[in-house]
Amino acid sequence: ESGDVLYIVDLAGSTSTDGCVYLNSLPLAQEGKASPVPCRDWASLSTSQRVALNASGEHVYTGSLAGDTTSNLVIIKNSTLFRQEGDTLPDIAPWKLTGFGSAPVDIDDVGNVLWFGDWDDPDTSRDQGLFLNGALLVQEGVQTIAFAPSRVRVELLLRYLRDALPSRLGEPPKIHGYRGGYLPKERRAVEHRL
Repeated sequence: ESGDVLYIVDLAGSTSTDGCVYLNSLPLAQEGKASPVPCRDWASLSTSQRVALNASGEHVYTGSLAGDTTSNLVIIKNSTLFRQEGDTLPDIAPWKLTGFGSAPVDIDDVGNVLWFGDWDDPDTSRDQGLFLNGALLVQEGVQTIAFAPSRVRVELLLRYLRDALPSRLGEPPKIHGYRGGYLPKERRAVEHRL
């Protein structure tokens, strides 16, 4: 709606400075240049990183910083640091974030950021989850019921969660939708799995 576009490019030239994130024609970040984290330059903004833009022109993207590898992964919101590897949050304390996985980041029209995180809990059956801003919404290994105001939002949430928390090869999906419009047999199958 804002007419803006957010994108990652791989420029010609040195591989240490060729990755850039642009909002329209304005460069927001470039490999080898200063990041929003003091004294840390960008190391990687390659096309494997993720970007999202909402209807108001607010943006979020991921990248990797040069220097200390225990704090090099970041999520940037509106050109400021949003989350960084090594951060802790109340819902995962005392553990620290160790990465942001391969799931996309997203920003809604009021500026809420939906993101995936890994943390250093020694119990690896529950050390990943989906967050909204700083709140843990869904945690690996913990059964969760989420509600959405419409069928469309249920299906969008279902698709996003399945992308963010995929089942292992050969296993049935871990995440199931439940909404109006399902046939009674489909609803009963979901209820049986609870």
